[in-house]
Formats: sequence, C-alpha cells, structure tokens
Amino acid sequence: MADDFDHLSPLAKNVLFNEGTERPFTSELLDEKRAGTYACAACGNPLFHSSQKFDSGTGWPSFDDPIDGTIETKGDYKLGVPRTEYHCADCGGHLGHIFEDGPTDTGQRYCNNGAALKFIPDKEPNLKGTVTAYFAGGCFWCIETDIELLDGVRDVTSGYSGGSAESANYDAITTGKTKHREAIKVAYNPNLISYQELVTQFMKHIDPFDAGGQQYDRGYQYTTAIYTQNEEEAKIAQDTLDVIAKTHNLKREIATVIEPYKNFYKAEEHHQDYSTKSPTNYKRYRKGSGRDAALKKIWGE
Repeated sequence: MADDFDHLSPLAKNVLFNEGTERPFTSELLDEKRAGTYACAACGNPLFHSSQKFDSGTGWPSFDDPIDGTIETKGDYKLGVPRTEYHCADCGGHLGHIFEDGPTDTGQRYCNNGAALKFIPDKEPNLKGTVTAYFAGGCFWCIETDIELLDGVRDVTSGYSGGSAESANYDAITTGKTKHREAIKVAYNPNLISYQELVTQFMKHIDPFDAGGQQYDRGYQYTTAIYTQNEEEAKIAQDTLDVIAKTHNLKREIATVIEPYKNFYKAEEHHQDYSTKSPTNYKRYRKGSGRDAALKKIWGE
C-alpha cells in the first residue's frame, strides 16, 4: 500500500505502513500552536482538532480525543505487554498507541507519530457581502451548531453579550452576576436568508417560554434574547415573535426578550465550533440536557 503514496517521506511510509516509530522530540508538530486539523498524512482523513492536542512531555504529538469515526484500534503485543494500537479508519495507516494517562476528562492520551500526520490550519471565513446579527439562545455550543447549518449563514461565533462590564469570560459570566448572556454573532448573506427568516429559525431552536434559562442550564446567563442593532431589526423581531405566537397558537407568554445590541465579546477558543472539536462530549451534553426533546415537544419538528 505504501507504494500508492509517493508524496510521503520514507519515514512517514515506514511509520504508517510498517508500524514504525519516529524518534521522540523530532516532530515539527510538537511546536505547532495554530488552530486547525491534524489529518492522516497518507489519505487526508481528519483525525484530531488542535483543541484536542496537549503537551504530554513524551516527545510525540498527543491528543485527548479523536474526531468521531476517524480511527480504529487493535491489540498490540510486540513489546510483550498489551497495548492498544490505533490507525486511520480510511487507509489503515498506523498512527500510534492509546494510553490511559491523559490529563483531561477523557483520561486518554493518543500518542501519535508526527510523521503520520499532516496539519491543516483553519482558514478565516470569507465574510464579504455579509451582515451580522446577535442572539442569545442558552448554551452557545448548541445554538451555534444549529444556526451554522442554515443556508445563507456564513459564520457563527460564540461569545457573551448584554452585560455592562468592558470585558467578559466564561468564569465570570457563569456566576450570573455580570448580566452577560451566552450569545452568538451570526454573519449571514441577506440575499440568501433575510433577517426575518433568521429570527424565525433562531426561535425554533430555543424554548422561548423558559424565563430561567434553557433546559438544565439555569441562570440569567442562559436566558434567551434577540439583540437588535436598529429600529428596523427591532420591528422585524417583534413582528416575527407576534406571528410565531399567533401561528402556533402559543398560549404561554414568550420569555425571549428583544434588547438593543450593546456589546459582544468572543468566547474562549475552545468554545468555538465545539461540536466539531469535541464531538463526543458535545453529543453527550446535548442528549443529557434534553434540548432536542424539549424543542420537539414545543415545535413538533
């Protein structure tokens, strides 16, 4: 199989297809600090996101969790002790071994040969021709993921909005005392999706009756809001809420507030695109929160 990958160095071929091991502290990827994806050097299968990487001090690039479905494992007894080998699920190329001494909540360390990886840095989205909108929809991991799937939406950023402080961070806003909410900044193409359509879709991805948060996330920081930047947006937002209430015969009072946009502070990098960076944890959280079940009960979709 190695003959099919002429772009690989001799070291990479030996690691990937002969289960070789590179010398420790020789990989340039040890010092790679940019945001991006670590892919299989042979076939390009995306294996890990940079948010899953940590410095293990072992001399090999180390990660705490792979992207779902990208690797496979098998037992390895070459050294006389049982180990778990893992390899690319697409091409079968050997990557490294899994150890149960990781520092994060996964408890695992994916010890990877750097020669078996290709780093692909994240690209800044092309936001030319877009305008922005701001919403607070409870957990920003979830609402960011939902809104990103809409046609016409070009980029969604997680952050904090509404408080009076000149800065915001996760630890501060989780107290609920700063009066910031977890929020999203949406860059969208108004020729493909209107502000009215965006507001409608936002509402269908939240519980608009919950005045105390969203599902099991409780507190002011998880309450819902539409932050409008001008009178036109405020009117569209109010008209949309009125139409939703009438169309769906909603008998309860809508708790989602419409407030003038004040500020937006980008959240910490590990919160951005969380569903793709930490898919296992995200799926576990989303299911455990009861969010999807609650929305289906409200909207029937």
